[in-house]
Amino acid sequence: MWLEASSAGALLGCASLATIFVGSLYLAPASVRHRGHDDEVQIKWRFRSTAITCILSPLALLFWKVSPEDGNYGSTGPSLFHWIGVRTAGLVDATILPLSLVIVLFTGPLVDMYLIFRRARATGQIEKFTFDQFFPNCPENPVVQIRNLIAAPFAEELVFRCCMGALLKAANWRHAFIIGFAPLFFGVAHLHHCHGMIKEGMPVKRAIIISLVQMTYTTLFGALEMFFFLRTGHLISVFLIHSWCNLLGLPPLGFLGKTHPNHEHAAFIIFGYISGIFIFVMGLGPLTSPELYKNQIYS
Repeated sequence: MWLEASSAGALLGCASLATIFVGSLYLAPASVRHRGHDDEVQIKWRFRSTAITCILSPLALLFWKVSPEDGNYGSTGPSLFHWIGVRTAGLVDATILPLSLVIVLFTGPLVDMYLIFRRARATGQIEKFTFDQFFPNCPENPVVQIRNLIAAPFAEELVFRCCMGALLKAANWRHAFIIGFAPLFFGVAHLHHCHGMIKEGMPVKRAIIISLVQMTYTTLFGALEMFFFLRTGHLISVFLIHSWCNLLGLPPLGFLGKTHPNHEHAAFIIFGYISGIFIFVMGLGPLTSPELYKNQIYS
């Protein structure tokens, strides 16, 4: 099938998808809404509401479906699954290459974490390697792990990258504009966390500042993710990158402080940051070439 949308229609569609995605999280009964962000009851309720959103959002694209007789389109075309990046062509490359690039980008933080882990092993604080001890941003609660590393990355990439990318592509937006504009929906969608922080007792001013900072870096992250999606045309690539970034979190810069145990290795860690960024930038173009991923819709 083919999709065709006006610029206004695509923008309205994107705004509606973002509103539905965030709004569905607040449809829970009061007994659930009043629980904390990491409370298992609330998380499991949101799993269900988000699952419904993930089903309805791709189906909403059918509103912009074009019949062959309505334009210069053949009787066949990409399926709805292809539009949202669920396809087999180029799947292996899409699973490995983009994630590998982003792992290399995190060379500095990985070196920093390894040095901390090695010191903990040497002092007897840790006896053996465990996933959550090496990755300090990994939550201990399995339900929270599923939310942070699987459910949230999948749902957000499906709605904010795949569905919105399809809509804006259907409106014939240039890739540069899609990458620059669409992530604003993703960034603004995170402002609702401000309400939750205030509800849990955080001072209003602090909650607003944290929310604005979060909106900024999620918008920038969304732009990078949209770039990967438009280049690969695969949901799996952006899902894995999102999950990895949730696991690592923002790059820790505490080693720059003189009291930090890794400060003596600061030059080595900084070299890791610089080399990781350099390799990432050099490999970004060739390793995201649409030809590698048989990407014909978004190329």
